[in-house]
Amino acid sequence: MAAGLAVSASGAVPTDPVGVIRVDIPASTDALLAAPLQRPAVFSGRVSSVEENRVALEGTPGWAANALVYAQGSRPETWYCQLGSGALRGAFFTITANDASSLTLDLNGDTLAAVAAGDRVTVRPYWTLGTLFSAGNGFPGSPTFTPSAEVQFVDTTGIGINRVSSYRFFYYTGSSFGGAGWRRVGSPLNTKYDNTILYPDTPVRVRNGGAPVSLHHTGAVPMAGHRIQVGTLAADTAQDNFVAFSSAADLTLGTSGLVESGAVLGSPTFTPVDSVLLVDNAAPGLNKAFAGVYFYYTGTGFGGPGWRKQGGTLTRLYNDEVLSADAGLLIRKGRTLSPDGYWWKLAPGYVD
Repeated sequence: MAAGLAVSASGAVPTDPVGVIRVDIPASTDALLAAPLQRPAVFSGRVSSVEENRVALEGTPGWAANALVYAQGSRPETWYCQLGSGALRGAFFTITANDASSLTLDLNGDTLAAVAAGDRVTVRPYWTLGTLFSAGNGFPGSPTFTPSAEVQFVDTTGIGINRVSSYRFFYYTGSSFGGAGWRRVGSPLNTKYDNTILYPDTPVRVRNGGAPVSLHHTGAVPMAGHRIQVGTLAADTAQDNFVAFSSAADLTLGTSGLVESGAVLGSPTFTPVDSVLLVDNAAPGLNKAFAGVYFYYTGTGFGGPGWRKQGGTLTRLYNDEVLSADAGLLIRKGRTLSPDGYWWKLAPGYVD
């Protein structure tokens, strides 16, 4: 179980336990954070039928038209539907329209062809900057427009490796330019970003520029697992994929399913085809190097197949290296002849 993560047996969703997660970040330190706990579900049920990007649900939830769709000024939440069983277990899709008993989804290039009647689904709002991070849960506020701490979005669309953050946000506590709220570095001072979505499969980097802080939040323990796409975006170009997995318990490289699912390709030699780069959020420092680079060796020499660490002893296995549930990680895909995608699929060991 992740450091600072505690789970209880009660929750807003009757079948889901509730957890509390705490992450301690030293002074003047970057931390790559995941938020595995989820916001409470407003619906749990089963699929009745599927037609292209529309999912009809059993029973009659009785929603008002487009009640689950973001509307600036009136509905600040953005909602998503997640599959909890079946071939697409763990997949989630933003809701773009709804009626009393069906959802229209943004498939973002995916397909619902494998979804079947009876598959379980949940509907819940995304975490946002305003709901996950605040002075109330330990995030340092900035009394001026010089950030005391930042939430930096990793670059998920740029081609290649070693890319810089795409957006930088900070929480302004002052009264000028519209008052307290989330601001984005480089944007007009009176524009707020409290409703900016934090996707469950993507980590964020927190840059703590001041004294040590403890961040904490409460949420539902994820039960569906995850289905995360990784891959390359350009021919003959290695690609960094920042990911966050959905589990209330830590994994290890050996139990991660990264190789078994095909998300990470094995290496027949000690020159990695694909690599997994792990962070140490407890280690102090800004712009830190990754704590370790790991690859899966498929050969028979030096002790046979298993996870190895770049720079480590060739005969030592690293199958027990921990993937912290509250930390992001990076999957570095090797070069491919053309852009290609792979799925990391895994259900947590604590669910059936």
